[in-house]
Amino acid sequence: MVVETIAKRFKPEKIVLFGSCARGEAGPSSDLDLLVIMKSNLPRYKRAAPLRLLFDRAPCPMDILVFTPEEVKRWNGTVNHIVTEAMEKGVVAYAKHGA
Repeated sequence: MVVETIAKRFKPEKIVLFGSCARGEAGPSSDLDLLVIMKSNLPRYKRAAPLRLLFDRAPCPMDILVFTPEEVKRWNGTVNHIVTEAMEKGVVAYAKHGA
């Protein structure tokens, strides 16, 4: 439901699930880690707020990160960067047709 809602409202290029949920190791205290790849003119620190507001009453904590396609291209492969972690070990939960 979270991925579908983000995809419908924000039309990102991709949504990648990563962390313990993607590895199948989620426990009662786990959060939902999502990398949302979409175009934006906002500074990175402001991008996730509108997405998080949709789920402010969700039963589990979420860590939603929003990066532009250009930022993903720049940071993917960088040692110890969250984008690399998500892209290498995560699961694509949504991809826009042709992305």
